[in-house]
Amino acid sequence: MTRMQKVFQSPTFMTWGSLAARSLSILLVVPLVLRHFNLEDVSLWYLFSSALIVQNLSYVGFGSTFVRLFSYARSGAPLDQLSQRGSLAQPASNMLETNQSAFQAIADYMNFMYIRLALVLLVFSTVLTAFIIQPIELSSNPSLNAWAWGIVVFGSIVGLIGNRFTVALEGINEVALVRKWDTIFGIFGVCSNLLVLQFTHELFYLVLSTQFWLIANVPRNFVLLRRKLTGIHWRSINKIKEVHEAAWIPAIRSVIGTTASMGTYHLSNFVIAQVSSSASFASFLFGANIIRQIDTFSRAPFYSQLPQFASKYREGNMAALVASARKSMVMTYGLFTLGVFTLWAIGDEVFELIGSQTPFPSSLIWFVFAFGILLERFSSMHIQLYSTTNHILWHKTNGGFGLLYIFFLYLTIPHLQELAIPVSLVLANAIFSSWYSAKHSYALLGTRFFTFEKDLFIPFVLLYLGTIAAVLWRSGFKVC
Repeated sequence: MTRMQKVFQSPTFMTWGSLAARSLSILLVVPLVLRHFNLEDVSLWYLFSSALIVQNLSYVGFGSTFVRLFSYARSGAPLDQLSQRGSLAQPASNMLETNQSAFQAIADYMNFMYIRLALVLLVFSTVLTAFIIQPIELSSNPSLNAWAWGIVVFGSIVGLIGNRFTVALEGINEVALVRKWDTIFGIFGVCSNLLVLQFTHELFYLVLSTQFWLIANVPRNFVLLRRKLTGIHWRSINKIKEVHEAAWIPAIRSVIGTTASMGTYHLSNFVIAQVSSSASFASFLFGANIIRQIDTFSRAPFYSQLPQFASKYREGNMAALVASARKSMVMTYGLFTLGVFTLWAIGDEVFELIGSQTPFPSSLIWFVFAFGILLERFSSMHIQLYSTTNHILWHKTNGGFGLLYIFFLYLTIPHLQELAIPVSLVLANAIFSSWYSAKHSYALLGTRFFTFEKDLFIPFVLLYLGTIAAVLWRSGFKVC
């Protein structure tokens, strides 16, 4: 196998390629948006992004659960053992051919659940419409942007239904294949967005271009799946008892958990939109979105390995699981930190160069938010690691986070405005979800906090705390 073939078959490298294609949007599309769109349209654009993320949470938990089930089936687990925790006594090989019944049962049940999730998403989108009416009315073209919101809702529902094919491909360890095509389609999407912004400065057409390529992923992944997993019928719908027992409780717990964490955060943006000025709100949303993009890019070394983590656990190879997890975690922390500090260093100059109508976020908001995301990633990676057991704690971890986040947000919004969101993010993670997630992960791996984190996570925590202290010192401890 040549070096180039190894790159194209590497889940991590292909995930980076996919995220690099998305990064082209930050480098090429975002500057044009900041230059040509007014503050209200920039705010609405990012609110649409927040709405998409909140809508997608309805199937995030189910997706990760079904990835694990497909991985278990690929590792040799028969249908009646999918819900059992622990490793297989005799892992099988080449299970794509020999475990066909388990694959079909998982596919049937996944179809059963995703149709119902689509109906739930439609109802939720209708409710969310009430909170986005005011930002639409403040935009440059309210009537056209109302249609843009309808396109966002339609694309979300189609994307949800098509997510089944992505889940199945990742579950049979075809992550590299999916990400390779994500990279190609991502580049096409950036090119079409640039063409749109070249000929028009209407938000509606930018949304239309973006949603087109998201919807195009669905038939593409279906074709890829039919080539890799033959003999599986994707139209049959059945509530398979064995799969239901293995999937329902873990999936519901994951949905509750992700909604309580990411859902409360992104919905809080809609609250801030009602009380904040256009300039400061647009600046905050830009900074938060960019840091989230850095986080998405940096998590590739860890999340691209999740199917392998699940397989290693089912095979009982705990030493390999620990080594692989540590390597992936330190790469994630390092890439995230490199991106945060690099963009902060060049941010003001770049904004001045492109003639942005939206100011770059303040250093305090930038680094406090980044530190909150670092703590969130620490918690998420440890809970994902523990979830290889198919014992899901997302509902407890993120449920506790969500309650604390809302509590601190309520206390701090009157005094800190936009800064209330990153401060609440840091406090809720530090007080509960980070240590709670890590505690279960350490128990699974047979280690302790300082032993596992002394040369892994602790140095990054000290770096961020030192940077925030320096920013406060330079500003005379002014926070607003």
